[in-house]
Amino acid sequence: GYNEILDNAMKDGTLNTDTTQVERVRDISYNLINQTYVFRDDAQEWNWEINVIDSEQINAFCMPGGKIVVYSGLITKLDATDDELAAVIGHEIAHALREHGRERMSSALVQQIGILGFAIFLSNQDGSFISKQAILQGVALGTTLFFALLLASCNNSNESNFTLKGTIKGLKKGKVYLQKDGDSSVVNLDSLQITGQPEFVLQTNLDEPKLLYLKLFKNDGEEHFIPFFADHGITEINTTLKNFNFDASIKGSKQQELLEGYLDIMEGYKNQNLDLIEVALIAQKDGDSIAFDSINKLSERLVKRKYSYTIQYAMNNSDSEIAPYLALYEVPSANPIYIDSIYNGLTDNIKVSFYGKKLKEFIDKR
Repeated sequence: GYNEILDNAMKDGTLNTDTTQVERVRDISYNLINQTYVFRDDAQEWNWEINVIDSEQINAFCMPGGKIVVYSGLITKLDATDDELAAVIGHEIAHALREHGRERMSSALVQQIGILGFAIFLSNQDGSFISKQAILQGVALGTTLFFALLLASCNNSNESNFTLKGTIKGLKKGKVYLQKDGDSSVVNLDSLQITGQPEFVLQTNLDEPKLLYLKLFKNDGEEHFIPFFADHGITEINTTLKNFNFDASIKGSKQQELLEGYLDIMEGYKNQNLDLIEVALIAQKDGDSIAFDSINKLSERLVKRKYSYTIQYAMNNSDSEIAPYLALYEVPSANPIYIDSIYNGLTDNIKVSFYGKKLKEFIDKR
């Protein structure tokens, strides 16, 4: 069985000897595994294992239950690209999904590529372009899951123009969601069941830049989510299970960069306010009314400074969706004159954006 194969490889010193190679195979495999729900709802609950055995064999297999072995010869002898490895591994996963009990070895390719391709390989053992293409293209012809991956990873490029990818260090099992605000509730745009791998890829179609949420469900009765500004293209979020919200590192849209720049300054105001609250509590406990009143005045000034900075930040970035967003959600109770100034200063394309229109509606309803 699978464990016996691994035990023998470990005794021979051939199990997972090349860290880079192993990581590459596992990354490719997990990208495929993330799409297995298309064929079997229970597949992502399997205890998947991916290992590489150092051998000249051009070989790979996947046992039912998700036990994968790739022999290094498949990588080194054929100099296979990621897509080509995905074709082979995906083909083997497809057999496991259909619960074929036999181990389909990718080196025994007669049935997959026909006599001609196999003969070309046998007569051209130097790993040249011809033999490589004959083998791997032949495998790809029969790889249902590989095509499913291509469709899923591109998500029909005509329909998907935004990808959120990243890792949640320490997460072994859970579910992640890509969400947006709806008219009356949060809307799920995509989701993925995490089963062993910390990596995730979520996709959707965006009409224009919007604030989205990465939500983690780990069945602990609490809400775990990370807000971020998304635009067409790729955003990457890397965080940890222990401090899901606070450890988040976000790289993506220009709007997100501006939002983070703003939030960094707001963090300073927040810390100052916490200091004032602590001093105020001490003054109140000591019955020092003069000190308490003085602290309240300082707190009011701090709020005004915060509002003033937010308004100025929005006006300085009038060509970004961040401007109407801040007006709507950070300083909606500010003097209407300032809100009007923010809106009037917006560039024409931002005025007709999602948040530009919402700001106009907000102003009209006053």
